[in-house]
Amino acid sequence: MKYVGLILLLWIGGVLPSWAQTEVKSGKTLDFSEATFDITVESGGTLKQSSLSANYGTVNDTVTISGTGVNGVGALYSTCNTSYGIQAKVEVKDSATVGINAGGGRLRFFGEVTGGILTTSATGTGGIPLVNFGVTSKANLTQLNIAKGVTTFTGTNATGVQTHTFTNGVTVANGATLELFEAEKGITFVKNDTGDLATVTFSGGVLKNSSTSNFTADLNIASDSTYENAYGKLTLQGGSISGAGTFKVTGDLDFSGTTLAEATINQTNGTFNLANINVSENSTLSGNINSFTGTNTLATGKTLTFQNANSTISGQLTGEGGLIVNGGTVTLSSANTYTGETVVQGGKLIFGKSIVGTTEQTSMTSKITVNSGGILQFSTTNAFGTRNGCYVPDIELNGGTLHGLANLYANIGNITLNNGATVTSENNNGSYYFYSAINASGNASISAPQIAVRQYYNSNTPNEDHGKITVDQDGVLTISSNVFLEGNATTGGIFKFGKGTLDISGRVTGDGVLTVNEGTVALSNVNTYSGATTVESGAELKLTGTINNSALTVRGGGTLLGTGSAKSLELQKGASLVLDLESAAKGSILSVTGAITLDETLISFEAYEDYMSLFGKNVTLLSGDSLTAALENLTFDFSNIGGNIWIPQLTGNALVLSMDTAAVPEPASWLLLLGLLFLGISQRKRVRR
Repeated sequence: MKYVGLILLLWIGGVLPSWAQTEVKSGKTLDFSEATFDITVESGGTLKQSSLSANYGTVNDTVTISGTGVNGVGALYSTCNTSYGIQAKVEVKDSATVGINAGGGRLRFFGEVTGGILTTSATGTGGIPLVNFGVTSKANLTQLNIAKGVTTFTGTNATGVQTHTFTNGVTVANGATLELFEAEKGITFVKNDTGDLATVTFSGGVLKNSSTSNFTADLNIASDSTYENAYGKLTLQGGSISGAGTFKVTGDLDFSGTTLAEATINQTNGTFNLANINVSENSTLSGNINSFTGTNTLATGKTLTFQNANSTISGQLTGEGGLIVNGGTVTLSSANTYTGETVVQGGKLIFGKSIVGTTEQTSMTSKITVNSGGILQFSTTNAFGTRNGCYVPDIELNGGTLHGLANLYANIGNITLNNGATVTSENNNGSYYFYSAINASGNASISAPQIAVRQYYNSNTPNEDHGKITVDQDGVLTISSNVFLEGNATTGGIFKFGKGTLDISGRVTGDGVLTVNEGTVALSNVNTYSGATTVESGAELKLTGTINNSALTVRGGGTLLGTGSAKSLELQKGASLVLDLESAAKGSILSVTGAITLDETLISFEAYEDYMSLFGKNVTLLSGDSLTAALENLTFDFSNIGGNIWIPQLTGNALVLSMDTAAVPEPASWLLLLGLLFLGISQRKRVRR
């Protein structure tokens, strides 16, 4: 009976004799050195590691744990720092917590760790307390929760890839760290026997790399989390990165074959390399990306955003998704085929592939939008489109800039220029070829050395929007470039629409036409294009330069003004000619080298402050090699020149004003005199523009 009493006493104390299994009861704490395998730690009990001089147990031994231990310290608990650990198999019954509370304390697993939900919690000062899965360990758990401190997976002297199974994944809480240590052979987290990758969820936690490591898992960034690098480079081979939080990369990192799904990755230091990325949901990259290679797919309707990022994408972007650049500089140097929209919110996007004489193109994007502060740059010859007119997307500059460098040859389709948008080029040989419509609102400018308005686009049939330039009311589109018009005497060229102004200060050449359908066109250079110039009803042409090779026709309701010259001039019935007396006084007049035809035309005069200096002079207002006009078919508007007599007359082939100082009637008397002079012709007051 005395032995029975001893056994009972030992059982009450929480330990059985060596020939029996050790059970640690709730509320009891037992040191490893006092226990005998197999060991069971009941919920509320703690098996404590205070010192180890060798690995504890064998692969045939078992420690079964559950609960959070005495006072929540953990079912397994360490207060010592040792290089030895638990060799025995650790089974987690339902759920259990393991803990450390010691400076530099260690709790090491060298055998299998299996079962339900395991939570690790390591705290302490004077060192880095950690829970360590050694190279010989193998985890097969429902879930691993890293609640506090550092939990490491070590690959020291590993002979192959370590595979750990977490059916419901791994969580890394705020203030906790998942560390990969000397894992050159690779560490993989899976969730089942089929090899599907387990998800590691970071909620403000840290992924730390202490070597050149290969790691495969799905990373879910639930809130701000960090990747830290101590020595080498972490390679995420496959797997995915997802979540609404920001993954802050502070060390060297490679992503290869990885899926980005609502991921935000911020590179702040070290190297960052991407290859063969699949963007399955909207994702964001920021910082410096050292290389971006391989074939990278953008899923339909999804976008990859570069936020204050710098990267050269030498790989190919494919798929039906889009690209956003917001700060930094991103260069596309491959023949990309993605078809989603491209948006430059800020920073610079460079199309940099040189592809002369090929059918390749820098991008197949369906539309490119450049907002204020953003720059879209074509950097090399034929950097966009081909000489044969391959697919060219629409471009919309909402205050942004399209900029060209180095012998540029860029094909442009429909382009919209809004609110301060600019098209520029730094090279004297730079050229933009516009195959379709140009639409402008507000003030915008094109200042490249040369642009061409092409008649054909990828066929021998003119595009229906070819040469159509629309400037909205109150807007001004300024073109200081030399402009080449592709076409012939009647088709191909510029067709101006909209109530705004198209101001071309560059030289216009080529065989195309210039038709002002609406609003105003201003020409101020020596222009040599040979196609017809036509001003339609309600539109106006302000000519201060020359169009010496073009026949100029102003239809009824149209207006011609300025001090330039034309090859020939026809003012049809109801057309208006506005002449500037100030320019006439200085010897600058509107002149025509060929025939002038006037048909019931309104001739009106711009006021001149110093008109008294014209008294006693004959001023030629219009001259040409022939003048066809019946004086009684002309209407002269002098309403802006009050108190002076102006007597128009024909002299040879010129229309002349004779200024007589002998009589200076009041404006009303002059209008009566004018009405008597030209019987049957009514005075028409000019509407100033």
